[in-house]
Amino acid sequence: MAELNQEVPRLRVGTEWMDLTLEAGPYIVVTVRGYSAALAVRDASGASFELLAGAGSICTGIELLREENEGEYEGVRFKIRRESAERTARYEIEG
Repeated sequence: MAELNQEVPRLRVGTEWMDLTLEAGPYIVVTVRGYSAALAVRDASGASFELLAGAGSICTGIELLREENEGEYEGVRFKIRRESAERTARYEIEG
């Protein structure tokens, strides 16, 4: 997915629910910690973001929703937030 816009900001997920839509399947990006999986997402206003998706709690939630969407990533709508403000807090995902 080298054609993805490198100017798209990374999404920071906080403790408030955010409504998102997946634009495509996972791809790899370079971070300060090495390679990481990422997802292209769009928020409720239509703005595009890159969501780092290496956390197991993100993967588990997205994969369940993808299965419900006939195996497709594109178009999956979901809400996401962190359980707490702690750096290691799990992500919660609802379809």
